[in-house]
Amino acid sequence: VCDSFEMVSKMLASACDAGAKLLNSTNVEDLVLKEDHVDGVVIQWYPVQQMPKFITCMDPIAIRSKVVIDATGHDSFLVRRLWQQKRLDIDEPPGCGSLWVDEAEKQTVELTHEIYPGLIVAGMSATSTYGAPRMGPTFGGMLISGKKAAELAHEKIMGNKVKSAGKALKMGHHNVLVTE
Repeated sequence: VCDSFEMVSKMLASACDAGAKLLNSTNVEDLVLKEDHVDGVVIQWYPVQQMPKFITCMDPIAIRSKVVIDATGHDSFLVRRLWQQKRLDIDEPPGCGSLWVDEAEKQTVELTHEIYPGLIVAGMSATSTYGAPRMGPTFGGMLISGKKAAELAHEKIMGNKVKSAGKALKMGHHNVLVTE
């Protein structure tokens, strides 16, 4: 048992220490595609989206990336975008199935993969894409799915397999091991 706010804060701090950049108040609007490969995302500032269109003339911002991870949750927004463009050989993403915690935890990790060149699907986006069960208020599968997605992205970019050793996070007087 650990404090969830402390755990998430330390995970964010660890990601930033490793070089991740966080953008506050942004939404993903679209994908950047180059031939048959996802080459980044198109974002817009949330406050701009909330203003009347006749006031704003802010173009969205394209950010190029070697790999994009769709972790947009139940919406699986980026997967749906590719599906709308008929770029994925799948039926319409059905959304999550009914709650089945044990199976959902397992399938969330199993369904984490590169669904299209340059796009990895993870977490609830993965389960929503294939109609797998929702998991309820448990998050172990999502954490492991995110870790797997990061390892897949690293492998794709660097060209070598990542050894998954896990990482202990110090939380007050508790240690939490984030691993499979």
